Amino acid sequence: MKSTCIDHDLLYQVFYQMNQGMLICDLAGKILMVNQHFLNMSGFSREEVEGRGVQELGLHNDPLGQQDPSSSHSQLQWQGEVLVRQKNQDLHLQFLEVSMINQRGNSTYLQYTYRNLHPIAYQDSLTQLPNRRCFQHCMKRALAMAHRQDQIFAIFYLDLDRFKFVNDTLGHSYGDELLKEAAKRLKSCLRKGDTIARMGGDEFLCLLPNIGEEREAEGVAQKILDALARPFFLYEQEIYITASIGISLYPYDGDDSEALITSADEAMYRAKKQGRNLYEWSKAEVHAGSFERLILENSLRKALIQDQLLLYYQPQLDLKNERIMAMEALIRWYHPDLGLISPGDFIPLAEETGLILSIGEWVIRTACEQNKEWQRRGYPAIRVAVNLSANHLLQKNLPDKVASILKETELDPKWLELEITESAIMQDRKTAVQIMSRLKDMGIHLSVDDFGTGYSSLTYLTELPIDTLKIDRSFIRDIAENQNNRAVTHAIISLAHNLNLKVVAEGVETDEQLDRMKERECDAIQGYLFSRPFPPDKLSDFINLMGMKGEEKDA
Repeated sequence: MKSTCIDHDLLYQVFYQMNQGMLICDLAGKILMVNQHFLNMSGFSREEVEGRGVQELGLHNDPLGQQDPSSSHSQLQWQGEVLVRQKNQDLHLQFLEVSMINQRGNSTYLQYTYRNLHPIAYQDSLTQLPNRRCFQHCMKRALAMAHRQDQIFAIFYLDLDRFKFVNDTLGHSYGDELLKEAAKRLKSCLRKGDTIARMGGDEFLCLLPNIGEEREAEGVAQKILDALARPFFLYEQEIYITASIGISLYPYDGDDSEALITSADEAMYRAKKQGRNLYEWSKAEVHAGSFERLILENSLRKALIQDQLLLYYQPQLDLKNERIMAMEALIRWYHPDLGLISPGDFIPLAEETGLILSIGEWVIRTACEQNKEWQRRGYPAIRVAVNLSANHLLQKNLPDKVASILKETELDPKWLELEITESAIMQDRKTAVQIMSRLKDMGIHLSVDDFGTGYSSLTYLTELPIDTLKIDRSFIRDIAENQNNRAVTHAIISLAHNLNLKVVAEGVETDEQLDRMKERECDAIQGYLFSRPFPPDKLSDFINLMGMKGEEKDA
């Protein structure tokens, strides 16, 4: 069969008129030929493109990576999504295919073919801004360029303040219009080459490449705040709205997309807490603290399962007969890597995450089991005191849970004491009184902990079914020198005795503090002067030291 020779001019015309953007480059990336569709897509002229490199034009990141096109064994082929920056700096997500063309005479070229993706793939349908997917490509591009050229760039995480109120009050049609108008204002505030994307809802992300100094980013942020502060007119309705902005910088606040966005997000939430309608910079120490906090939270969730929690016990001394009146159970966390962790470091975290409920039940059960075990061994029967958080106290099924634990451990309710703070009671006084009354009816000893630091309302004391007041250590600490603290402490003791309540002074550490408590006939003390907290297996040593006998004594 006779071969047919195709006219080169015809091949060029086919190439030129293809409805896909196409480039022919040499192995160094220099553009030799370009078709009309690519020129239309990019906004460049033929003169601006031919003879220049793909990277030089700043079209997109190099898709070939570390592959060596000059190698005789290379069979270069790549396909995937790239973010193409047009001459006017607009961004479009394209599907790119790179392949090798081998011409007779061993000449080798690269063919770049660009295909349009459907707008839904890279564009937010409501605001017409780039979407999350498109922004991730922008980030990849910015990271590569900043790393290569030793540049700094900024990320804004922006959230509209009170947008939910507009949606809920006026309806979603107003909310959608507000988002569209806000998007226009946001875009108008950016510099040439900046990118803004809608992440969803009323959240937006901005990318500001090649930041010379922090003031540049602050200038753009303030410009955005000022633009959004002007009234919006939607369906003849005047609406005011503001924004909160968090700013992070590459490479100081992270060297990857996720870290930078997270840092900016955290800064945005701090801006909201500061009062909204302002911007906040990411702080490395805040981010580091958040990361440590996350690690601590994850570890705390495992601590119960892996038996890392333990109880220490600190005795309370009855000043009248110099006997142990009760043992307060104090939680400790022994982390396998971090060692002993103070309750002050993990209890607030447990309360915030809700873990305090399961931890609290564990403490009650463990303390009851330990007390019953001490009794089986013939030690003097004494109360064991457990602190309750507000989360526990306001659980309406708390009495049932405590009753179940007492039944399981076979501990008589009179040997369990529950300590509750003033602030916990005052969160919902009516519910607290109801629950405490049920606990009291079960025969459980109840005390108010840290008395004097909360509301200190004398009227509510008559409503509470309690047995003991514990004076906070802050009053005891400088009772010898501070006349006001001395007066308050004496008043608390007198008040408690008039209400037939026992009084325990916490934090007694000196002989002078002890003498003051004896003078005012305080019932009991707790503190380092008498004993530091100790593990349960040290009780026998302490009892021997005290010279106590094993007979039971009602507490």
